[in-house]
Order: sequence, then C-alpha cells, then structure tokens
Amino acid sequence: MFSPETFGQKRLKVAACILVACVTGLVSAVAAQPGMRPTANDDPALRPADYQPSGDYYDWRKTGQPERPWFHKYDQSLVMKILLAERTDEGRGCKVHLTFEQALEVIERLDRITCAAPKIVYLVGWQFNGHDSKYPAWSEVNKRLKRAQDPTALESLKWLMREGRE
Repeated sequence: MFSPETFGQKRLKVAACILVACVTGLVSAVAAQPGMRPTANDDPALRPADYQPSGDYYDWRKTGQPERPWFHKYDQSLVMKILLAERTDEGRGCKVHLTFEQALEVIERLDRITCAAPKIVYLVGWQFNGHDSKYPAWSEVNKRLKRAQDPTALESLKWLMREGRE
C-alpha cells in the first residue's frame, strides 16, 4: 500500500515530467523508429544536400500498392512535437527555443522517461525564421539552430535526424 507521502511524491514527479515536457517546447520531425537502419534511398537524413527524386510517373494500378508505403506505425507510437523556433516581428525576427543539439537532449530525456517506447517526434520551426515562417516552403533550414561544428544548418538538421533514431 502507498503511504500518502510516497504517492504524493510520485504524483509530483509525474507532474514535473509533464511540466518539463511542456516547458521545453514539446510541440516536432524526427521519427525514432526501432529496428534496421534505413538506406540512403529510404532515409532523407542520409541523402546528399542536392538530392532530387526522379520525378518519374508512378502508376499504382500496376502494383496495387501505394508509391511509398507508410513508414511509421502511428497506432503503436508516442507522437509528439518539439517547438524549436518561432517567428517574431511579423516574420522578420526569430525566437529560438531549442537548437538542434538541445532538441536531441530533449528526445533522449523523453526516451528515458518513456522506457524507450517507440516514438515519432515532429520538429516545428526548423525552417526560415521559425514556426509559420514562409510555410509551406521547406527550402531553407533556420541557421540559428545550427551546431557550431557543422558547415550548414541543413547538415545539423540531418545530424539530428540520424542521432534521433539511435
């Protein structure tokens, strides 16, 4: 049987975990799927920066299959978002909540809290000046989120995608 103090401490610990998750901006796009490591053809993080799909027409009627199957089991995963940055000053400025390195720390903490349960994490605000900045264009990664050791913000984003799967 729980003593009131022990039960209260456990409730406080759970509440603190929820608060940490909210405060750190749990509002983002790295899929942490267990299992085999995807190939460069399947994994956008492993593709070169100048990658372009072939553009060939795909006729699903020939195979009876979708062009690409669903990659993730949403019904068996914890799905969440992490807010990295948001636009300010009517889109001219940017408030950074988490860099790519800090986002990985949040993902790792969440992985420990959830006992490594499968999860899908969406990154919000990684493009341009943050969330809702020039959406739906995704052609530019927010340079304010870049790691110091990477040459570009795109390389930092790809690093996070790779590391988030570990």
